[in-house]
Amino acid sequence: MSGSVDGFVKVWDMTSQKVILNLNQNVSHAEPTPSSTPPASPLFIDDLITSRGVGALQFYQHAVAAGHSDGIIRLYDIRTASGASAELSPSKSSLLPCRSLAGHTLPITTLQFDDINVVSGSLDRVIRVWDLRNGKAVEGFVSQSHTGIQKLQFDKEKIVAAAGDECVMVVDRKSKEQKMLSGHRSVVRTVRFHGKRLVSGGDDCVLKLWDIS
Repeated sequence: MSGSVDGFVKVWDMTSQKVILNLNQNVSHAEPTPSSTPPASPLFIDDLITSRGVGALQFYQHAVAAGHSDGIIRLYDIRTASGASAELSPSKSSLLPCRSLAGHTLPITTLQFDDINVVSGSLDRVIRVWDLRNGKAVEGFVSQSHTGIQKLQFDKEKIVAAAGDECVMVVDRKSKEQKMLSGHRSVVRTVRFHGKRLVSGGDDCVLKLWDIS
C-alpha cells in the first residue's frame, strides 16, 4: 500500500505488481482546509502543503488510516470494496472513506492506530487522540515546536513524538504529563521506542538512545 502527494492511496498486488484498488479522498467543499501559516519544512513537506497529498498511512488487516494535507484523517475498510481484483483497471476499482476525522489545521505528517484509538500528529504542532468508536477527538497535546510533529509512536502507557526543533516529546497517557527530551542539535525527524528504550534521529545525523523509565 502506498500514498503520495497526488492524493491517492493505492493497494497493490505484490505478485502481479498491479494496482488493484484506489482509495479516494471524496473531497467535498464542506471539508476544512489549512488556515495557519505552515512552518519551515523539507521539500517533501512543502509538496504536501501545496497538494491534497497523503502525509501518513497505516494498514492493518482490512483497516486503513490515511492522513492528508488538508488536516483530515480518512478511514477505509477494504472489505467493502466490491470486486477488487488484479484483473480490474484502477479506474474501475475504487473505494471512498467510511469515516473522516477532522480537527487538524495543517497537513498530517504521522499517525498510528490500534483497536481503539488513532493518534495523529501534524504541522499544526498538535498530537490528537481519536476514539475509533465514535470518531471524536478525546485528547490533544500541544508541542512547543516551531516545525510541527514529525513522527510519533504510542502504546497504552505513553506517546512519544519527534516534536521538531531539537526535542523529543514524551506524554504519559495516564497522568497527561509531558516531558521534553533535549539533546539533538537540529530538528528531530523520527522516533521509535520499545519498552523503556527510545531511539531518536534528526537532521544532525545522530541517533540517540534514551532511557525513558
